Amino acid sequence: MSDTPTNGFPETARPPQSPNGDGWGELRSLLVGPERTQLEQLQARLDALRVYPEDVSQVLAEAIHLRSNQDKQLTNALLPSVEEALRASVQRNPRVLVDTLFPMMGPTIRKAITTALRSMLDSLNRSLAMSFSLRGLKWHWEAFRTGKSFAEIVLLHTLSYRVEQVFLIHKETGLLLQHVIAESVPGQDGEMISGMLTAIQDFMRDSFGGAEGESLDTVEYGDRTLWIEQGPQAILAGVVWGNAPRELKIVFQEALESIHFEMREALGSFQGDASPFTAIRHYLEACLQEQVKAEESRRSAGAVWLIIAALLLALGAWGWSLMRAHQSRKQAQQRWSACLSTLRTQPGTVVLTVENHHGTYFLSGLLDPLAPEPFTLPEVARMCADIDVSRQWQTYYALHPTFVAERARRALDPPDTVALGLDDHGVLHATGTASYQWILEAQKLARVIPGITQLQTEQLVAVDRPEQILARARATLTPPSTVTLRLDNEVLYASGEAPHRWLVEARKRAPTIPGIKWWREEQMVDTTLKALTVFKDEVEKYSLRFVKGTVRPDSGQEMVLPKMSTAVRQLVDAASAVHYSVQIEVLGHTDKTGSVEENLRLAQGRAEYVIAGLRSQGLAEIKLTAVGAGWRQPLQGEMTEEDRALNRRTSLKVILTDALEEEG
Repeated sequence: MSDTPTNGFPETARPPQSPNGDGWGELRSLLVGPERTQLEQLQARLDALRVYPEDVSQVLAEAIHLRSNQDKQLTNALLPSVEEALRASVQRNPRVLVDTLFPMMGPTIRKAITTALRSMLDSLNRSLAMSFSLRGLKWHWEAFRTGKSFAEIVLLHTLSYRVEQVFLIHKETGLLLQHVIAESVPGQDGEMISGMLTAIQDFMRDSFGGAEGESLDTVEYGDRTLWIEQGPQAILAGVVWGNAPRELKIVFQEALESIHFEMREALGSFQGDASPFTAIRHYLEACLQEQVKAEESRRSAGAVWLIIAALLLALGAWGWSLMRAHQSRKQAQQRWSACLSTLRTQPGTVVLTVENHHGTYFLSGLLDPLAPEPFTLPEVARMCADIDVSRQWQTYYALHPTFVAERARRALDPPDTVALGLDDHGVLHATGTASYQWILEAQKLARVIPGITQLQTEQLVAVDRPEQILARARATLTPPSTVTLRLDNEVLYASGEAPHRWLVEARKRAPTIPGIKWWREEQMVDTTLKALTVFKDEVEKYSLRFVKGTVRPDSGQEMVLPKMSTAVRQLVDAASAVHYSVQIEVLGHTDKTGSVEENLRLAQGRAEYVIAGLRSQGLAEIKLTAVGAGWRQPLQGEMTEEDRALNRRTSLKVILTDALEEEG
């Protein structure tokens, strides 16, 4: 029979029957029956005290992270298991760990080997350093000349080898990936050699056994040796003739490591196509190294002793020459000290640096332009005789009173009627008589003369009279006949008429004339501007009327634009001749009918219409500006329609600018 009652409820969830059989138990089962079932299942799971793997997997990573941050107990608990797993992996297949560590172990092992070789070279160097054979002396000299250690020179002359061929073979398939041959070596079939090498390795492994991972390293035949370097995925084999150094192994290892690093994907997916490995051919070519043994010549022991005796004699002569040179340098130093002391006492001379290079003294310092070359003076020439001195002087101005007074005399160039005197405070006193112009120039120049703090001219009598100053002004300004000049208390007054260009030059040059401080031209008439005013008025009288509400000229206005263009051209030509620039504002006007915005737009359009018309008449170089004035500047009060028609127009405003004044 089935365990499920006919009503569909499980046994544990069957509603209890009411004693009266009134159906309340069945109603209670329907309302809380599912929740009661879930609670009973949860209680059963807690009572079982079992851990479910899928539940643990959801919180395992977070639990390990939290526990590791708290203390080291989790690490200590996992350590034996990890060590045992590594030990089992190595015992089962050590090749996996070797292949993983191969890129890292190679550089580490080479570093240890390099350290051992350096120690061996140092020991060899110490053992050979005391050798007195002729060959040893020659090698010592070669080490000194080339900058290499003595041990390196010994190895260079005692080793002799050549790498004739290098093969790169795929380890799993035994196929040849790349093959290089040295020059002058007969070529051979690389595929055949790689196949034979693979067969020899398999034969040795099958015949003699050996531990897992062991391989054939060298094969010797006559005076040739086959060096084999094993990699995880490829084998590098080289045919070496002669006695090659162990350092060549490092070259092979580095080449094999570089090939594995660059071609790891190509090696792993190799299916017989060796073309991708052409890119690493240079690594194989770097292994084609050779070294030829130097020829030795025999020398007798007597020659060695002769060399030693010659060396001793040379040492003795060198010591004697050193002693004589020391005495000579001491005497030369004493002479140079006396020479330098005399040199430093010369006025206008300052010694800054002194250097001695192989008996030649290099001297640098300062020399006043008025001071003579020190080494031409008798006392300096006598003290510095027979001393090789190279000197370099920089110009400076000495404050010695003699040089300051002479410098002032040359700069001011006073007339014979003026006497100059310098006191202890750097004040230059001028006495006598001089022109007003010389006094002014002297006061300016004295400010820039080194060593002069002030020029006193109270005792100087100026000989220029107003008539002389006025005559100088006329000669400098050259006024036209229509201009009258008058001098009053250092102010030059001008009256009359003159062109604009002369007025501009007079404004600039008058204040520079000695005896004149100010320039006045209130009573002057600018004839240029006067003439331009006529042309300006002629242009500004033109106006162009428009049809109401449009930018179309009114009837009868057809000839206004050509006449306006002619007047503007005459104004521009006249202004250009006198260096004036012309700017014209074209103002557009309307009557008062319509809105303000519409009138401004209409006025702007009328001004632009006139500008376009002037441009079409050939006035492209003139600066024209459109201004919409609207009804704000009416020509007539708008009482009638005729008044409004006169206000619908354009007018011109001319602006003249003095180009000469702008340049000034």
